[in-house]
Amino acid sequence: MLCDIHAHLTEEEYQKDLSLVIERAKEAGVNLIISVGIDVKDCKKLKEIIKMDEILYGNVGIHPHEADRVKEEDIKEIYQLLKEEKICGIGEIGLDFYKNYSERENQIKVFKELVKIAKEFNLPMNIHLRESHREGLKILKESNYFKGVLHCFSGNEEILKEAIDLGFYISYSGVITFGSQRLERLLKKTPLDKLLLETDAPYLTPTPKRGERNEPGYIKYIYQKVSEILQIELAELEKKIEENVRRLFAIN
Repeated sequence: MLCDIHAHLTEEEYQKDLSLVIERAKEAGVNLIISVGIDVKDCKKLKEIIKMDEILYGNVGIHPHEADRVKEEDIKEIYQLLKEEKICGIGEIGLDFYKNYSERENQIKVFKELVKIAKEFNLPMNIHLRESHREGLKILKESNYFKGVLHCFSGNEEILKEAIDLGFYISYSGVITFGSQRLERLLKKTPLDKLLLETDAPYLTPTPKRGERNEPGYIKYIYQKVSEILQIELAELEKKIEENVRRLFAIN
């Protein structure tokens, strides 16, 4: 069984063929896909999409890129959406100091509010940190809440160790197939019981499909590459990651 813990099935790229995308994923051996939301409108769409198939689950949240536009009622809407069936976490939330599409102070404010809500619901967080790991971990330590995953991990070895020591899971995307020795070293230092994998579809398409639109079925290439890097049997890797996914997101 293959699990994709972070995809964006609400994106326009899937508007015409989402049902086929889901079927192809199932044919590739994918049994669980978590689609994440980036703002309230997106999360409302997500709520309906995850009803399409039993393998689909959702995380609702507000992406740091959207922080400048967030109003108090948006936070309240996310709060209510977390009560919906098949919503198993809060995400995509976090900080992005690389692109800075929203003011840093607004990103920090929104992230703190959403972490507080995650803690209240005792739900895992699907966290985006880019060029902001120190600030993000500081906020999480202040909140004293460490249930979640750092998606599409891009930190260094020090950040990796600190995040794992705090209890976070670490997720790698199709970027692991691009030949980055730095990322491969980090993967090898990630304990198997804290490892998760994702496509971030429709973005970050893995080799050998680079140049195409990404989709959850392509997670198989990420599993294959990780199996090769870690020198672990593919079946064992699949079993371990499924256990991790079900443990973190409380999916039976």
